[in-house]
Amino acid sequence: MKQNSPLAQFFIDNGFSGQNDSGNIRFPFYSDENNELAFLTSGAGVRDISANPIFRLTGADVLDFIHRISTNDVKSMAPLEVRKTIFTNEKGHILDEVILFMGESGLFIIGHEGTHELLEFWLNRFIIADDVKIENLYGKYGALEVIGPKSTELLKKYFGDATISLQENKVSPFSLGNFSYKLLCIGNAKDIKDYIVISPVDSLKIFLDDFFKSTEMTNVGMTGEKAYERYRIAAGILSLAELNDNYNPHEAKLLNSVSFTKGCYIGQEVIARLATYNKIKRYLCNLLFDGKLTNGHLPELFNAHGQFAGKVTSQIFDPVLHKTVAMGYIDKSSCLPGQILSAEVDGRTYEVTVKELGNLS
Repeated sequence: MKQNSPLAQFFIDNGFSGQNDSGNIRFPFYSDENNELAFLTSGAGVRDISANPIFRLTGADVLDFIHRISTNDVKSMAPLEVRKTIFTNEKGHILDEVILFMGESGLFIIGHEGTHELLEFWLNRFIIADDVKIENLYGKYGALEVIGPKSTELLKKYFGDATISLQENKVSPFSLGNFSYKLLCIGNAKDIKDYIVISPVDSLKIFLDDFFKSTEMTNVGMTGEKAYERYRIAAGILSLAELNDNYNPHEAKLLNSVSFTKGCYIGQEVIARLATYNKIKRYLCNLLFDGKLTNGHLPELFNAHGQFAGKVTSQIFDPVLHKTVAMGYIDKSSCLPGQILSAEVDGRTYEVTVKELGNLS
């Protein structure tokens, strides 16, 4: 279940217009959707991800515990390292892919928006005699994601030259006046550094106050949900539409978050067997429709013989391409880039081109 960002009222107080979505305040855009997309692709876009679950785990057994119940090798994490891991169920299906980092006060976990209750339940379920305490930091801590080729330049303004030397998948503590921040650097497939700024909510407000007033850089600004969704789908970045218990890490192409040498974890036997016996039946791909879908329905896809070939998980119309851009899980026999599939929506048949995940060209 999605929750309000603890910064929602702060944005409204600063003149941004939120929309009420079943009791939650959402920000589809802060200014202009097309400008905000340009921030992400050619400048620096700042996203509020404070509604995402943030947990802090403390105790002597924290790393052993997460190592035991998730897919990646966590015990070998070095200080100041950022690592991703996946919580899977007994069938090897995805619950969430999370970001881990060890701070001075414990191991922090950042999940995807909408998984608060699931992650808290899952973590508590497997604590037996472990020395592990779980603190849900919702409302206490917040986070901002900074995306785009000017991200390093923007953050250098606040955190100095040390931002430039911060390596991928590392975290560094910073102070601005009396306020403390942790800056995570996360590499992406486009060889551009993405960042997450995490701190107590009041500290983020100070950071944002200065950011709103700054006029030193052009093509930077807050980025809302509409522009990010266009960016996310085109870049092949997964949301809960793709990260859920209908799919496994092989299908989602998340094997960088899976260790095949560390031994047992929940779902390990299934995930290992799929690899050993080459039993993966489908893969996540990008998709390009030859027009604008007339509704929000996520259609099924069919091959040239009329056989079911997969299903769309996320879609959005791109006014620049004049086409609907999508992601979906496609049968292995139909997922080669360039393959042509079809979908029928409201009586119209669309031609759908399969694209490599994260590459629409």
